[in-house]
Amino acid sequence: MKITKVSENQINKTKLEEKFVPKPYKCPAGVWTLGYGTTRYFDTGKAVTQFDKPITEKEADRLLR
Repeated sequence: MKITKVSENQINKTKLEEKFVPKPYKCPAGVWTLGYGTTRYFDTGKAVTQFDKPITEKEADRLLR
């Protein structure tokens, strides 16, 4: 997976647009999502599922970055 450097402004904009949701939910496109719009875990590449445990805002921030 390619990692791209993103500015603090873009991170803050994403946080405002996506909002923090600790539990997995289906987004309008029907994809399981959590945190600030995370659909896959960067460390494993595994997709978010309805059975994943809730995450903290700190974990969501790490996934976003």
